[in-house]
Amino acid sequence: MDLSSKTFLITGTSRGLGEALVDTILTKSKATIVSLSRSISKNQEKFKNDRFIFLKTDLSKTKNSGNFKELKKVITTKELVFINNAGSIYPISKIGEINTFQIIENLNINILSTFLLCNFILNEFKENKITMINISSGAANIPIENWSLYCSGKVAIKMLFDVM
Repeated sequence: MDLSSKTFLITGTSRGLGEALVDTILTKSKATIVSLSRSISKNQEKFKNDRFIFLKTDLSKTKNSGNFKELKKVITTKELVFINNAGSIYPISKIGEINTFQIIENLNINILSTFLLCNFILNEFKENKITMINISSGAANIPIENWSLYCSGKVAIKMLFDVM
């Protein structure tokens, strides 16, 4: 598959599905990947080159949305594929038993950072062909005991992508 004219911007790439996406795209195509994540996997260390660009970003901290400006420097292709993958299930607890800081961090990762990133992409890359993909979960449709933050985040982002 020839994806050499595309740049994939992927959040949450250090493990799980995000890591598998990076590994698959880099080994099966000539596409460029820009990773927004807190860290990179050991396997991804060997990919660091002009096709794998890692921008260390902690999406739980809204001040790190300033890193989005770096995207203008590193995304040079005409086609941009944004894959919203980052998310946090923690804390798993009842509302009323979670501290305020944990709520803020979770909502920053699961909701606010995605809104800010989508807004940035659509504003700054108006000349590009943009594809946006959201990795969701059954938790966007089914309430799960003690997962109020995760379920709420998934449904909020599902609605954002539906509206866009």
